[in-house]
Amino acid sequence: KVRTQVYNYNLHQIGELLNLPIVLTSHVGRRTFAQQMLDNKYSVEAVGVTLGHKDHRTTLIYAQPGFERLVRERNDLLAEVHHN
Repeated sequence: KVRTQVYNYNLHQIGELLNLPIVLTSHVGRRTFAQQMLDNKYSVEAVGVTLGHKDHRTTLIYAQPGFERLVRERNDLLAEVHHN
């Protein structure tokens, strides 16, 4: 636990040095990583395995679609409709 606290403190310091508008933490990193995987069309199952989740319901918390993914999926659906 102490290691995580030190790690998060260091991330926080880095964020302040870079004047980032958010507080960096290991949790933010995991959520960002998961969102990037989902946005790049990896399955929820693949994200869960990568993050070490034992239950897919835990991973579903990360599966909130980002704006870019919503636009891409909408465009893919429209393209599919127009081709059929």
